[in-house]
Amino acid sequence: MIPSAREAWHRVHGEAGAVGRSVRSALTGPGPERDLAVQSLKAAGAAILAWAVAGWWWQAPLALMAPWTAVALVQSTVYRSVRTGVQQVVLIAAGTVLAAAAAGLTGNTMAAMSCPSPSCSATGPASATRAPTPPPRRSSCWCTARTPASTSCTGCWRRSSAR
Repeated sequence: MIPSAREAWHRVHGEAGAVGRSVRSALTGPGPERDLAVQSLKAAGAAILAWAVAGWWWQAPLALMAPWTAVALVQSTVYRSVRTGVQQVVLIAAGTVLAAAAAGLTGNTMAAMSCPSPSCSATGPASATRAPTPPPRRSSCWCTARTPASTSCTGCWRRSSAR
């Protein structure tokens, strides 16, 4: 069923209002909207930096892959980003060694790729670095200093500004 022009306008208007509320929320205080905006800016910065290094500085022929990789590896913290990158390099090296050993034993390239792929995929950074689910929201504060057992904030900007 195709919506009428009026229904389509109401949907677009409602979405635009939701986007406006999200932007306003991200600019005015902490919360999931601000976290998403910061994470998006980090990913964009990493992609631009990767493009500049691979394309302009190294003159790499496949520089277009650098931004994709950078965006895929950006995590919520620098530590997680570095850890994910190191895990990726270690898994690629381990997969290469396993594939070379399988190729030497079987003489078949399909078997050589089939042996390490499932184990490397199951133990890769995507399976190991999923962000933990946050504790349920018990107050109006999105502070990260709140413990899961507490019902109030233990040290965010709201409490410090009220003192």
